[in-house]
Amino acid sequence: MYIIYLILSFIKQLNDFSLNTYLTRRISSWIYGLLHTLILLGSLYLVPYFLSTTYSTWGLILGFPVLAPLAIVGAYFLIMVIRLVFEYSNALVHVAENTYKR
Repeated sequence: MYIIYLILSFIKQLNDFSLNTYLTRRISSWIYGLLHTLILLGSLYLVPYFLSTTYSTWGLILGFPVLAPLAIVGAYFLIMVIRLVFEYSNALVHVAENTYKR
């Protein structure tokens, strides 16, 4: 029942042509969660894929323990940059919500 309420309130906000309500904070949490998951899973998938296309089986066996942690660190760096962009946009929306004259 709560899901239906969320969907209906989301549709109501989309139909607000005066742009008095902001969807940014509601949508950005879902987009950030999706990007976070895709980046981590993608980095763990791409390391063995690139190693297997570039090196032999022994290169994959010896290279994966070294490159997998590096890929995870790089993925978390990318996630940190994306998180900062989302936080800046959400902070801007939060300021706009608090300075709106009613």
